Amino acid sequence: MSMYDVLSWSDREKWKGYLDQLPLEQQDVYYLPEYVKLYEDMGSDTAHCFVYRDKGEIALYPFLKSRINDLGYDLDKEYFDIQGAYGYNGVACTTDDPDFIQGLAVAWNEWCKQETIIAEFIRYNPVLQNENLCLWAPPIETLDNVLLHLTTYEDIWNYSYDREVRSSVNKARQFGLTFSAHFGADITSTQFDFFQALYLHTMQRRNASSFYLFSDQYYQSLRDTLSENLFIGFAYYDGKPISADMYLHSGINAYGFLSGTLEDYYFTKPNRFLRDEGIKALLASGFKYLSMGGGMSRDDSTYKYKKAFSMNLKSLFYIGKCIHDLVVYDEILRQWTLRLKGETGAFKHLTLKYRFGISDPIT
Repeated sequence: MSMYDVLSWSDREKWKGYLDQLPLEQQDVYYLPEYVKLYEDMGSDTAHCFVYRDKGEIALYPFLKSRINDLGYDLDKEYFDIQGAYGYNGVACTTDDPDFIQGLAVAWNEWCKQETIIAEFIRYNPVLQNENLCLWAPPIETLDNVLLHLTTYEDIWNYSYDREVRSSVNKARQFGLTFSAHFGADITSTQFDFFQALYLHTMQRRNASSFYLFSDQYYQSLRDTLSENLFIGFAYYDGKPISADMYLHSGINAYGFLSGTLEDYYFTKPNRFLRDEGIKALLASGFKYLSMGGGMSRDDSTYKYKKAFSMNLKSLFYIGKCIHDLVVYDEILRQWTLRLKGETGAFKHLTLKYRFGISDPIT
């Protein structure tokens, strides 16, 4: 007999207990309650996990639920939408049996109807390759993701890296760059402060949106609740930390998460050196896959930079979207268009577009 639960932060021990029942490669850091809670704390969303069980199999789907009425729309009752926390999401489960996946879809759609969910947006996980598990939100190929199979360092150096990566790493060594790796509880408050300063310097230089300028509370929550799932690598020049990468990890998968570099030290080639040393540290710790993400658009400079570390492995990134109540969704879009006086072009491709550009109240 199939059953489902919808858990929240207060149920986190039960949530983690279900996660522990998945195969090791499915016990991904993005599915931890502590990770999803980070983004609940950043806004008005609430962190949840949908758990579906049938005949000994289990599926988990963490998400953020948000109240649309808080945006100021004139609606007849409470409505909500859903998206994953920053990073990758979708379903992790013990089986891809068609009957189980169909049952999951039926249960999910039933719950969404009960909860007056209007729309949903998913960023499928390219490491778990879970894009076919949410039948209600068929996968849409959008970008390429850079995935590195962590086999042996000799194979990676000779066959995964391109020539420019190897050349930059060698030049960085000639400049005398050194490296330190810090996992979990070994990350000190001083090292966290160094990382935060390097990251903030980089985001400000790039004129990043306010979303990426994380608060002190965000970093404190990372340390307090997710320290065992963090790895920070530092590159040093003359003993000074000049570049840092932060990784998320759980099970056998690791993800490039945040990074920062002092631009005055670009001449030492720190970024590729840092990534190479980070890969060595992940290999030594027994991880099997590293996802480096992708770019903002297909084949842009960011993607090409990352792809140079994994020349021989193709990995795609998919999104999923579902409109659960088209009538209400269209009414919200009508009101949104009026509020923006028809100037919707910058957001029109977004599923949850009505959340953008609406700082002014309805008049």
